[in-house]
Amino acid sequence: MSFTTKHIQSALDNLSRLRPDRLNPSVKREFSLRETIFFMAPKLTEMKELGFSVKQLAAALAKQEIVIKPPTLNRYLSEYQAGREKETSAETTKADPPESKAAPPDETTAAQVVIPGVFESGPSDQPEAHTTISEDSGRMF
Repeated sequence: MSFTTKHIQSALDNLSRLRPDRLNPSVKREFSLRETIFFMAPKLTEMKELGFSVKQLAAALAKQEIVIKPPTLNRYLSEYQAGREKETSAETTKADPPESKAAPPDETTAAQVVIPGVFESGPSDQPEAHTTISEDSGRMF
């Protein structure tokens, strides 16, 4: 059985609307300020590239009850970017497996299929506007 991109997107949309009968206590529901900024970093970085200043972004976040000083926001975004660059360089320096052991190019699993726009909204456990943001706990994901 095969599925179209439209069908997969519809299924993901429907799954994101489901709510459990009771909340799982082991799922993290509160995030540090650093974790919140790291979670939002792709969008914040995109907005910086569009011409928004760090001061404007900090003011916009403050309106959403995420209070952060511009220098701190800039530092967290720099840390995020440095981590992304480190991941990218590590991935490009990995040795390719021998061709004899590699999967044939025509065998594509569901995990290998990239669907544009499907995963842009982030994980479903993202902090909501009313989520309590604790002071920086020093933990990063």
